[in-house]
Amino acid sequence: MEAVFEWDGQYSVDCPLLDEQHEELIQLAAELHRRYDAQERGTLAEAFGYMNAYTKYHLRLEEVVMERVDYPQLTEHVEEHRRFEEAIGLLQARFEAGDESAADAAAGLLSDWLLKHIREVDRHLVDYLKQSYPAEELKALMERSYSEVSLYTH
Repeated sequence: MEAVFEWDGQYSVDCPLLDEQHEELIQLAAELHRRYDAQERGTLAEAFGYMNAYTKYHLRLEEVVMERVDYPQLTEHVEEHRRFEEAIGLLQARFEAGDESAADAAAGLLSDWLLKHIREVDRHLVDYLKQSYPAEELKALMERSYSEVSLYTH
């Protein structure tokens, strides 16, 4: 799959908080890719670091929600997150060792993985949440979970 660096409504999981974060992740991957292509080497580390931190933040938010609702597929979902984090971590290590192409590879990996994850895994989570909770209760659950997770603790 070729990396997609532009959000499209077809990727929506119909959960505003998750959709906003998924869109932000695609934008961060696009920015990292743009900086790499433009040979903005001085800002690659900053963009890579922020993309990595925001990705961990988003994944943790999903995990907090799944833990709160005792999501039946929690283990599998979290394992998928960990495998992805490991792959990004390996690319980050390559980048820190001087391989700047690892930044572009990470942007592509995030884009490809995220779109597949949204379609195949997050969609199931949101379907479960919507079947289990009335809309207002779900909104409150998402907001409480959002307030528990900080971008700056990852």
